[in-house]
Amino acid sequence: MARRLLQLSPFVLLITLVFLLAGCEDGLLSVNAQLYLWEGLVLEDDLSDLWVGSGEGWEVGPVVPNTDDARVLVFNGEKWKITSEPDGSLTAVVGDGAGGCYAVGTEGLLVRYDGTEWSRYPNLTGEDLTDLCSTADGLWAVGRNGVLLHFDGTDWSLEDSGTTEHLFGITETADGLLIVGANGTVLRGDGSTWTNEDSGVTTSLYAVDRCGENDEYVAVGASGVILFRIDGTWSEIENLSSTRLNDVSASAAGYCLVVGMNGTVLLVDQYLSRELDSPTTENLNGVTLSGQSDGWIVGNRGTILRYR
Repeated sequence: MARRLLQLSPFVLLITLVFLLAGCEDGLLSVNAQLYLWEGLVLEDDLSDLWVGSGEGWEVGPVVPNTDDARVLVFNGEKWKITSEPDGSLTAVVGDGAGGCYAVGTEGLLVRYDGTEWSRYPNLTGEDLTDLCSTADGLWAVGRNGVLLHFDGTDWSLEDSGTTEHLFGITETADGLLIVGANGTVLRGDGSTWTNEDSGVTTSLYAVDRCGENDEYVAVGASGVILFRIDGTWSEIENLSSTRLNDVSASAAGYCLVVGMNGTVLLVDQYLSRELDSPTTENLNGVTLSGQSDGWIVGNRGTILRYR
């Protein structure tokens, strides 16, 4: 009997693999979450990024027309509302989990909100900052012309990224950081030493996130490019849309929500992509996904979408 089981095992393994792959695709296609326009707040101002935590959240955008102030919204767990705003355009934000946030913006803007008022850190660069992430050793921000900044909890410092390419997205890894940028740039390192990884594309990559519980990542960019990093290798998945993709957020289950120009919203995993019915044609700039069917999206002209 043992010998017979041994003889059948390759066939059993093949059938198991087929069912696993089919299960991944069926799981993605069967997700029935939908997109809704959030109508609790009427704005005409663009929103560039957001962060949502447990019972709180932040949305930021460029300078409101006819003012010097950035647009900032705060979430109390039930609704978004306009809050006090710092000078200058904001491009990325992370919450501190205690009612405050950190944000970065154009021309090297670095600001902090402590729950009461905004404060500004000294500029270390005149380059536009494009993304921000929180890690175990503080905050990291990236920007144009290879700019890389680190915040240790007290001060910001200018670090060496080893490149002059424009950098657009950054995320934490198990042992450091992963950064994406122009011309298919992918950098992996610990903040001081960097390795250039071959993304397999030459188009700009605008966002990156960790997906799943293992050392796996997803990146998106120009011309509808969607890349997954599995077992140390980047591979492009087929995407029926050639629309520029601006941001991506992944859940622990490996599902990713991707947003882009003209209201594009995609649900993807490492096997396929599925376009969702979008209630808007506005350009979408930021997304956060906390579960397979729970997320928020922001875009131009005050667009806020709820994914549930």
